[in-house]
Amino acid sequence: MSKLQDHIMNHLSCGVLSIDLDYRVIQVNEVGENILKVNRNEILGESVYDIFPMAPEEVRHVERTVQTGEEYFIEAMPYQWGKFDMYLTVQTKVLMDSNKMYGAMVEFRDMTHVYKKQEELIERMEDMAVNVIPLMDQLGLLPIQPVVEEVGFHYLLDIGLQKVADMKVNTLIMDLSSITYLNDDFTEMIAKLCGALNLLGVDIMITGVRPETALRWVSSGTDYIKTTYHPHVQAALSTYKNSR
Repeated sequence: MSKLQDHIMNHLSCGVLSIDLDYRVIQVNEVGENILKVNRNEILGESVYDIFPMAPEEVRHVERTVQTGEEYFIEAMPYQWGKFDMYLTVQTKVLMDSNKMYGAMVEFRDMTHVYKKQEELIERMEDMAVNVIPLMDQLGLLPIQPVVEEVGFHYLLDIGLQKVADMKVNTLIMDLSSITYLNDDFTEMIAKLCGALNLLGVDIMITGVRPETALRWVSSGTDYIKTTYHPHVQAALSTYKNSR
């Protein structure tokens, strides 16, 4: 590789590693050296199977490209073996010369910090989606948030039921004031959650249903929820206190 090509390669923001048809390293840039914790002068001409003998098959995409001629793209690949504990974005490419394959290259970026931030965001969204608030003895409040669609309805069903059971709640106020639109999946999820809570002996009080949401709910045909409805949480609390 010429000095100009070498200079260009070392100014790329991603790591680059190229191998020939015998899996020998023919090219690696400085970013690639840093990510893979190798020294270029020591690995050029060496087989990647000798350089990384313990690497599991599920991370050997550039080798697989040499074997099959197929190119791969993995947005967040776990690269966790030996001394490595990271997530990489990986894209392989076939290397051709005069319509003849002579090797393969892989471009990769360390996306560990991005992946971990995404995990933290998902955890916060999950906490928002299922946040059972104790109001008084055996009474809880579950504000349903729009993010529940992002984290998955199954999470609300599984974690919501467990949290209510752990708190020994016998009456749950389910507030929908943050929900501006209901689709059929959403109403079905609410019905399943209420049904499962009823089976646990929990009474349901639904509050905060908006007029437009109520119309959508009625048209969905979901009318088998055993619950009472109240305009807001304060009204449900008043009804609960008067019934004690």
